[in-house]
Formats: sequence, structure tokens, C-alpha cells
Amino acid sequence: MDRELTPAAVESRLTTRWLGRPLQVEAQVDSTNSRLHEFARRGAAEGLVLVADSQTSGRGRQQRQWHSPPGTNLYFSVLLRPEWPVGATPPLSLAAGVALAEAIGPLLPAAPVLKWPNDLLFQGRKLAGILVEAQTDRQAVRYAIVGIGVNVNQESFPEELAERAGSLRGVTGQSHDRAEVLARLLGALETWIERLQSSPAEVLETWQSYAPWIGRPIAVTMGQATLTGTALGLTPDGTLRLRDAAGREQVILSGDVEQAAY
Repeated sequence: MDRELTPAAVESRLTTRWLGRPLQVEAQVDSTNSRLHEFARRGAAEGLVLVADSQTSGRGRQQRQWHSPPGTNLYFSVLLRPEWPVGATPPLSLAAGVALAEAIGPLLPAAPVLKWPNDLLFQGRKLAGILVEAQTDRQAVRYAIVGIGVNVNQESFPEELAERAGSLRGVTGQSHDRAEVLARLLGALETWIERLQSSPAEVLETWQSYAPWIGRPIAVTMGQATLTGTALGLTPDGTLRLRDAAGREQVILSGDVEQAAY
């Protein structure tokens, strides 16, 4: 494990009040999200952050594998216990996306791009991804987990990822202190998670400021179908609005923006 990626190294840099307090670092887990589900079911407190140096079964949306080699990147999950009724869950992935953009943006030579619903890109390459999962009962959200993977110091990727994945090191030409990057991310996450509850419209507005593809032609893949049109922006609950070729407005609940004029 990178000697700097320890609880002490991260905590000495933390500026948060509750997020990452406590913070746990493990050498290897199957998936930080899966492991944090176990802790949550056993009563772990809100704000717990689980960090892994590597994952054997890291995953992204739609059960896609997240490449998770040791000693190079950040893989972590955050436990939240919000008081949200079922059906009224605000778009946590968008708040996390804004936090990623604000924390990582100053490390890049130009502004990053947020790709709906959960990716951070730079010059078309994916630097980070978000996976939000929640446990609910009939009336309320019992807990939510925000999982984040950030490519920090990785210099090469598997062949199937080489054309679309990137890292901070690849962009900037220098290595980055993972503990410092994580502390920056947790500070931004705390800010935007709180803002999501107090001012959700601000979250949506800020997210869209990192999406220059809004107003331009896009293609959204949904399973076996692909819908093309013009991106119109987001609805208040974070879904994607698109005007199709017939001039009709479509609301996209889930899908991948495969082609966009970034």
C-alpha cells in the first residue's frame, strides 16, 4: 500500500466536520460499496468513509467492472443516513459530481466536464466515476452509499479502456498525493451533500455549468436502444431532458450519453 494512503495521512489533511470521521483504510476489498453495505447493516454511523488501496470486484453503474489496481488510484465509499422519504431522494450522484469537479478541477490545466449521470471527464477521457446505492424500506431511505473511483496516478490501462480512460498523472505529467486528493474530495463532498439538502436547485445549476454539451446534439444509449437529439438540461430531480428529431421533449431516466460534443 502507498505509505501516504493511511488514515493518519488523510485525517491530518481533513477539513470536514463529519464526513470521514471516522475513516477506515483497507489494503484490499472486493468492493468498497459492498463492504460499506455490511457496515451500514451493522449500524455504522453516518459519515463513515471506507477507502481501499485496491478492489478485486470494483464496480460501476450497471454492474460494469471498475479497474482497481493497487498503489495508484482512489477507491472509496461514503455512508449517509439522510431523512428522505422513498420517492423523494434528491440526485446524490449530481452533488457528488459537482464535488468531484470542484475538487479535481484546480489540479487540471482546464475545466473538467461532467457527463450525465455519473462521470468526470477531461478531454473526452474518464477520470472518475460515481456509483450511488440506497437501502430503503416502505417509507424511507434507511441509508445511502456514494462510491467514487478516481484515476490518480495510473499510467496505463487495459486495452479495452485505453482509448477512453485517463488519469490525473496522465493529464498533468506528474504524480499526485492520494491522501491530499482524497482530503480535497471529502471536503467538497461534505459541502455539496449539505447543499443538496438546503439548496438542490444550486446543485443542478452548478452541475450544468460543467456540462458544455447541453444545448448540443447527443446520443443516449438505453439498453439496446439509442435515442438521438439535443440535450436540453436537467429536470429538478436530475433526469436528462432531450429534444428528439421530431421536436418532442423526452425525459431520460437512465442511460449512457455515448456521443456528445464536449
